[in-house]
Amino acid sequence: MKMRGHSRRLLSVLLALVMLLSLLPTAVLAADPTPGTWKKIAFADITADDTVAITMTKDKTTWVLPNDGTAQKAAPAITGTVSGNTLTTASESQFGWKVIKSTDTFQLVSASDNTKYLYSTDKNNGIRQGKGESRDWKVDATSGYLFNVAQKRYVGVYNQQDWRSYTTLHDNIAGQTLNFWKLETTSARQSGIVTDLTTLQDGDTVVVFNPANNKALSSDYAGTFYNQGTAVTLADGKLTGYTKADIWTVGVNADGTYTFSTADGKKLAMGAKFTSTPLDEVNQSWKITAVDGKDATFYIDNTGRTDKYRLQWFAKNNNWSAYTGTGDAFEQQLYLVIDSDQPSAGLPNPGDQVVIYNQNAQAVLAAQNDNATSPAINKAAATIKDGKAACANGAAVFTVEKSGDYYRFHNKTYGYLCAGGTGNNAFYSATAGDDADWLLRTCSGGVGGYEMESRTAKYKGHSQWLEYYSDSFKVYSMYNVTDYTIYSFSFYPVGPGTITDGVVNNPAVVLGDLPYAYVGTDYAFTFTVDAPFGVRGDITAKLNGTSLSVTKGEDGTYTVTIPAASVTGDKLTVNISGMDNKYIPIRAAAEITVKDEPVLADPTPARGSQTGENKRPAISVALGNAGQNPTVTMTVGGKTVTATYESGRVTYTPAADLPEGRTEVTVTVRRADSKSASITWFFTVGATKYQHYFGQLHSHTQYSDGAGPLTDALRYVENLPSSANVQFVAFTDHSNYFDSSSSPNEEAALYNASLVKDSDANHSWKTYKDTIAKFNEDNAGSMVAIGGFEMTWSGGPGHINTFNTPGIVSRNNKTLNNKTDDAGMKAYYALLSQAEGASSISQFNHPGTTFGNFKDFNYWDPVIDSRMYMVEVGNGEGAIGAGGYYPSYEQYIMALDKGWHLAPTNNQDNHKGKWGNANDARDVILTDDFSEQGIYEAIRALRMYATEDKNLELTYTVNGLMMGSSITEVPDKLHIEVTVNDPDASDSIAKVEVVANSGKVAYTWDNAAQLSSGKLSATLDPSYSYYFIRVTQKDGDLAVTSPVWVGESLKLGISNMVCGTATPVTDEELTLTTTFFNSEDSDATIKSLTYSIGGTVIGTDKTGYTIAKSSTLDVPFKYTPTAARVFTVQVTAVVEQGNNEYTFTKTIGLDVLNADSLVYIGIDASHYNEYVSGNYKDSMGNFGNLAADHSVRTVQLNTGADLIAACSNPKYKALILTAPSRRLADAQTNPKTYSDAELKALADFNAAGGTVILAGWSDNYENYDVIQKNPAIKHMAETQNDVLKALGSSLRISDDATYDDVRSAADGVDKWRLYFSTYNTDNFLTSGVIVDADHPYDKLYTERFSHYGGASIYAVDANGSPTSTLPSTVSPVVYGHATTYSIDVDKDGKGGAGTPKYTYAENDNRLLVMATEQLAGKGLIVVSGAAFMSNFEVQAQLDNGAEKNYSNYRICENLVSYLNPVQLSTIAQIHQQPEEGFKYTVEGIVTSNASGHDKDTAFFDCIYIQDETGGINCFPVAGNFKIGDRVRVSGTTSSYQGERQLAVTKIEKIGDGTPVTPLTVTSAQVNDGSVLGRLVTLKGIVTVIEMAEGKVQTILVRDPQGKVARVFIDGYICPESEVQNLKVGCAIEATGPASYDNTFVLSDGTAMAPRIRISNRADVICTDHTHAFGAWTVTTPATCTASGAETRKCACGETETRLLPATGHTDANKDGKCDLCGQTLTPATGDTMHLTLWLSLMALTALAGVALTRQKKRRA
Repeated sequence: MKMRGHSRRLLSVLLALVMLLSLLPTAVLAADPTPGTWKKIAFADITADDTVAITMTKDKTTWVLPNDGTAQKAAPAITGTVSGNTLTTASESQFGWKVIKSTDTFQLVSASDNTKYLYSTDKNNGIRQGKGESRDWKVDATSGYLFNVAQKRYVGVYNQQDWRSYTTLHDNIAGQTLNFWKLETTSARQSGIVTDLTTLQDGDTVVVFNPANNKALSSDYAGTFYNQGTAVTLADGKLTGYTKADIWTVGVNADGTYTFSTADGKKLAMGAKFTSTPLDEVNQSWKITAVDGKDATFYIDNTGRTDKYRLQWFAKNNNWSAYTGTGDAFEQQLYLVIDSDQPSAGLPNPGDQVVIYNQNAQAVLAAQNDNATSPAINKAAATIKDGKAACANGAAVFTVEKSGDYYRFHNKTYGYLCAGGTGNNAFYSATAGDDADWLLRTCSGGVGGYEMESRTAKYKGHSQWLEYYSDSFKVYSMYNVTDYTIYSFSFYPVGPGTITDGVVNNPAVVLGDLPYAYVGTDYAFTFTVDAPFGVRGDITAKLNGTSLSVTKGEDGTYTVTIPAASVTGDKLTVNISGMDNKYIPIRAAAEITVKDEPVLADPTPARGSQTGENKRPAISVALGNAGQNPTVTMTVGGKTVTATYESGRVTYTPAADLPEGRTEVTVTVRRADSKSASITWFFTVGATKYQHYFGQLHSHTQYSDGAGPLTDALRYVENLPSSANVQFVAFTDHSNYFDSSSSPNEEAALYNASLVKDSDANHSWKTYKDTIAKFNEDNAGSMVAIGGFEMTWSGGPGHINTFNTPGIVSRNNKTLNNKTDDAGMKAYYALLSQAEGASSISQFNHPGTTFGNFKDFNYWDPVIDSRMYMVEVGNGEGAIGAGGYYPSYEQYIMALDKGWHLAPTNNQDNHKGKWGNANDARDVILTDDFSEQGIYEAIRALRMYATEDKNLELTYTVNGLMMGSSITEVPDKLHIEVTVNDPDASDSIAKVEVVANSGKVAYTWDNAAQLSSGKLSATLDPSYSYYFIRVTQKDGDLAVTSPVWVGESLKLGISNMVCGTATPVTDEELTLTTTFFNSEDSDATIKSLTYSIGGTVIGTDKTGYTIAKSSTLDVPFKYTPTAARVFTVQVTAVVEQGNNEYTFTKTIGLDVLNADSLVYIGIDASHYNEYVSGNYKDSMGNFGNLAADHSVRTVQLNTGADLIAACSNPKYKALILTAPSRRLADAQTNPKTYSDAELKALADFNAAGGTVILAGWSDNYENYDVIQKNPAIKHMAETQNDVLKALGSSLRISDDATYDDVRSAADGVDKWRLYFSTYNTDNFLTSGVIVDADHPYDKLYTERFSHYGGASIYAVDANGSPTSTLPSTVSPVVYGHATTYSIDVDKDGKGGAGTPKYTYAENDNRLLVMATEQLAGKGLIVVSGAAFMSNFEVQAQLDNGAEKNYSNYRICENLVSYLNPVQLSTIAQIHQQPEEGFKYTVEGIVTSNASGHDKDTAFFDCIYIQDETGGINCFPVAGNFKIGDRVRVSGTTSSYQGERQLAVTKIEKIGDGTPVTPLTVTSAQVNDGSVLGRLVTLKGIVTVIEMAEGKVQTILVRDPQGKVARVFIDGYICPESEVQNLKVGCAIEATGPASYDNTFVLSDGTAMAPRIRISNRADVICTDHTHAFGAWTVTTPATCTASGAETRKCACGETETRLLPATGHTDANKDGKCDLCGQTLTPATGDTMHLTLWLSLMALTALAGVALTRQKKRRA
């Protein structure tokens, strides 16, 4: 019995101790608290953001009200320390309160737990904390005590013990003073512009940005060697738009230089060469120096480079680099980033309380909606400030959990955030499963934040990501993403406000519009209540203490009614009150303005409506508060009518039909007391004639280089939802895909379909048109498809869409593709201008620098103006305002200024599908006939506009005439009317402008009230010749209409811009002359001229020139180029005439040669030389252009002194002497011969190695009496032979003419118009000349030598006598025909039958017409009987493209190549050149076919070539080049979508090579750009397959190293075949050139620019693969407290990972520390987690349990 008693007593003690421990306050188990510092604050100054402490003070003792009390007992009295206005508490978190103020009262809620409100019971010790109802407080005005309103009790501290409340100021609490104290936060540095470098500290984080271009320096290199730029905005000192990739950590070195490091510690640097700024290269230090005269602006120079390279934003390449220079590009600013101002919150930690914020929505997740089939999560608006989210009601606050690598988000009220199934959903679940798991990664697209991938939601195997769409959140696939911000989420703690059970809960009354109240009239208004937990009971409303009627509708809207008798005075204040289901009060005051005047409302017919067949509609309006006997006036269409007023309505019904069209009504009411009101509205009697139709006029299919067959495209547009707002789509495939270069369509095929030649039976123009026609027949009235074609000039002046022609033509027709002097485009204009083209319709496509702008829209004439109807102001399938969309509004204005009558269009130019709705750009056509022909009729009338908003409705008239009209007689005034409406409530109009000539804004509407009415009008003077409307919406979208033309076109502007130097060279001053014309009747003034290159200003001129009326003016500008490159100079002129100002632009392209490597050819012009300064003068330009392409400059030598000087100038390598004219009258008067000094100079020149070229002329041109009768006149041949004698040459020019009766008759030409085709192929000048032995005379097969009016040549022996034996020094070049003979036309006894002939073949002696001679130790001598290099003989392309060119061109090419051999570069050198426009010539092997060889395996208009150093894309190329060809390519550096390419100016096949063996590469090599352009093979395992329009487009391949690269196949590649055996997990071997496209993103939204570009689907070989994993290897050892991991790997790169459990602590020696990690396991050194206490508690509990169990056993 004793033992039993002891056991019971022991048990009692143990249980008592357990109970005691369980009652210990939480603080005992917490870490040491943070002290609080507070500043005294007046109650009136407390805001909702403030955290305050509440004290009562008596006799210098201050008690602080704690916030961790309970609902069971009063809060204890805890003292604080007061010193002056500062209060110090032992804890900060224990005493903080939030004050929630209402009109007359306030509530107090714990700042640490927003479920704990301070309230009072009806007991003296009833101060409690929790959810009690009596929680409204006041500060008593008399006593200054805290006063509970419901219980009518005063609060104070009782006996220094606890806080209590009394109904009176009881002695227990008397004599105390209430104070409030605001929590002080540590002041921190603010984010902002760095103005003083001394404030920049080691470890600071900054954004480096270029303020001139608003681009931040990114640590993203996008697969290149150059930093990308992020668009940023600086406003009010705050920088926005940057991402975490743009934040650099500053390091301050001992020498005062700086480093810039990424988040992972890699430093911005430069290599020993190149202009790129890669990470962790050798030169990592930077010097920052202030820019003189500019605040807070710095140069950032690399200190390791002796070339003084400094950071620059290189706008042309759209990236960062370093270079020498000054100016805007080099002037940077630094923006200090403080942690609280980071661009997005970081990843949350388990236990964090966060909201999930989306930057696109500017909202956070809230409750689930009521959609049962596809649930989504509603949004709650939120703003981010100081790293916290201020959220609207209903925002869900989540507790973060982790489940392995996955995150979970739990809300106390709603449950776990989930998604599942096939996606397209998001919902809450009370329990957590796999559906609640989310994988978080940095968001794709570089927009910041994190993307949230659902673990279980999959659609056809594709992952689903949480996105913001249509005002809610749900998961969806990332595919063809244009805006990644909808997938970007950040995690923030909640800012000020009440949180109830995990929901932001600040219930409030939401008042709608409060219309005016009118005296003596019943009044009602509505409101809703925003209460996430619903309203408890009724809502009441009181007016002056009197209750009003409040009713609640089924939709939750409350209506308050005020009886007429109560509507008095000037203002009514209605107080609304209630409570939500969490007992939080709801209060608001509605203030209503009262007016004592009539009121008019509810007009009929409704504003803007159409009456249809009813021509006599009842016109009425409601009238209230009219008083007795009001006067009512109504006007209809400007005429006063008699209306009736009864039963509160003014009514008029017309007795006769109203005229059709717009009718405007005004009703005016005047009361007896003279107070009045009026209303005006309009409606349309009948129906509006023209309806708006939205669509697109430019897209592509697999007929050319688009994605998807035409049938799929038609099916796509047929099934577009009505929300896409697309009613018509045009398909305009490239015409050169319909025929072929070997069988091109002739020009007549455009108008005669029977002449159309198809490239193959499956690519028929007829099928194309018939398929579209059948679609229109089946979809009449609902959708219109249009079939046209895009005429392109590869590398030429531009692209043109043409519609409504029976047939088709293309650039495969060489006449239409002749790019010499824009001959091809001119030929196409001429073709369209034919009478048969009157019904055709054409459009200028994407004008600009990339594809050309039609030579600044030159070559206007009235006929072609009547064929061209449209010009694109926007182009591209990217999102409006983003990459892949290219606006060109300035080109529209340029075209209008040049006299073209055009309408604007904005087209998607679809190449990737999504025809019609790839973005929101639309063309809008106004027509009364919705058919293909009806659309054409509207286009011809120019009744159309272009908009970046898919449903903006716009009309525009001038003096009643619609957009597109012309007013021929200039009126006195222009009455402009505009109606504009966007049916989307979220869209609004920011401004509407009238734009006139040269972009001048003639009028602006920007008043919000005006704009909201949708009806605008203005009256202007007719100062300009055209006017169009430009609409700007608040979201930045633009719309422009076609113009209305007034009077004649403006005859003022720039007609030309020329360079005074034919061949510009470096460091030599140029004169650029701009020619202005003024055909108006008054003078004009040039106010300013600005000259620029690529946006960089190179000069300005503000002299102020006058262009007299009816005159022209040349204005020169001097400029010295410093680099050899191709570039464009633009002049922008501001011209004023009368009171009108215009802006005109003109450009000129310059090809500047390097003076150091330049070779000169002098052309004699001092002897009346034929084709130079004699007959046919100035006809050597083509030769000069040809020479310039080889860095050879031709210089005209106008005097004998010039000739002599050139002979001694080492720059000159050759001299050309054409025949000295004897035909020219001046030459007959003063026949020029070569002086002794000239002859000696020429001889010396040749002896020194200079080449001398002589070109004779026949004696046809000496057959004049004045010559024949004057033997003193030395003939041309004799004059030139004097030169040959001086040179020591054995060649002579005959004084004869070459005739051929046989061949001239066969060719149908004069006897002296000869085309030779007999060449000495051993002479280098004939290298590459094409001769068809079967067709030696046929110009379609053979390159013939043009010899017009020429003489023969011959050789002389040592005695100077003619000889038929050629010396060994002479090499023939061209012979005459076998039937060619010499004739003595001028009858001087020279020439004729005695002229020597030379052996061409056995028994075949012929006249010689061209030869060379090479004398020992001297330069080359070239002699021809005619001017073989004149413009008539040297043409880059002939007018008839089917003909072979004259061999003269190739001979001249060989000649200049001999004088200045081509300097070949390597492809690697092209890649190393960072700037555009630099010229290179390379040789390489073709690695991808051109379309002329095989269009199914050719990339659009380009090929890839490769040499020993690398590979490169060559664009444009469209010839017959094939894989394995050896080519020589000349061109300039350029880039397209981030890929370096060679912009081709010339390409020729120089032989057959061996096809390149592809280089086997890793994914890393593809991705880092090191093999860009090379033919490569990647082997690995397929991880992802993406389709586009039914074809494989993208394959992701993981290589054996585990890295992933992209394989890409354009939809037009091998359209009839597919990759075989392809599946995820298979082995793959893909071969193609390594390429780059910075516009590409995967379907999951991941940007992935590097790629392998496949030209043949057969080059992708797939086979099955089974993983063979190796042994497990520990990769992360487990520790005492953390799990580890081990992996095993397959040779293909696939890895498996499994966890290793934590080992746990070991304390074998019992010293209280872990033997492995050293962690203290006992409280010996401070048990910060109070483990000892907990362990003791657990041990005692266990012991008590054992004892209890023993007792039970014993009892049993």
